[in-house]
Amino acid sequence: MCSSDLLEQAGEIVGVGFLAGHQLQVGCSEIRLGYLGQISILPELQDRGLGSALVRDLLEQMDQRGYDVARLSGLVRFYQRFGWTPFPRRFIEFPLRKLRAGTAEVSVADMLEARPAAGKVRDYCAETDRRRRDSLLRRFNEGRTGASKAPRSAPSNPLPNQFPMQWQLVYEEQGKLLGYLATQVFAEDVSDFEASVNLRDVAFDLRHPQAVIQPLRYVLSRSEEHTSNSSHTVISYAV
Repeated sequence: MCSSDLLEQAGEIVGVGFLAGHQLQVGCSEIRLGYLGQISILPELQDRGLGSALVRDLLEQMDQRGYDVARLSGLVRFYQRFGWTPFPRRFIEFPLRKLRAGTAEVSVADMLEARPAAGKVRDYCAETDRRRRDSLLRRFNEGRTGASKAPRSAPSNPLPNQFPMQWQLVYEEQGKLLGYLATQVFAEDVSDFEASVNLRDVAFDLRHPQAVIQPLRYVLSRSEEHTSNSSHTVISYAV
């Protein structure tokens, strides 16, 4: 569930906030996790309490909708006043850089060259793959704390170009869908401190490790093509 909160003055939109949520698995229990953020106020109207008013309104909405916990990314000194506490985020980083040894050089494409595999990686097709994808995600996430109770859809776009595109891939062997991987792909002009591609959802049959190795290899290779800046990275955030 995603929604945007707009702040108006004299018929003009002067601020916006974003709220999204989903069911999260914690052991044998289930909680409602909310994501709040993107609080934005027109520069000329900042420092007047309008951003704080937006946050308070979103918090009231979360309370009314029965959220158990909220998470966000943003300016610590702003959000701490509402009760948020910083916590470390774990992630895996994949630098896409050439390897050099003396005068020899190995490109990213050469390192990620496709290896022989029993199955194939292809684009996800909602019409034919949704049911099998959802079943795979349920089996993969069953009993795993931090997993979503349902497959996550792409975030809505309250702001332009928030998520310009996404890649969704499946790994298939002999007609069986054994792996699924979804990403968020950001603009090519991200800074050296940002990821150009984020891994978003991963699920695979644990008896078939190639079902995650091959899609990940594909994503890394495609990411290298997506940006000409070799210092960009793919980042997978742990929930």
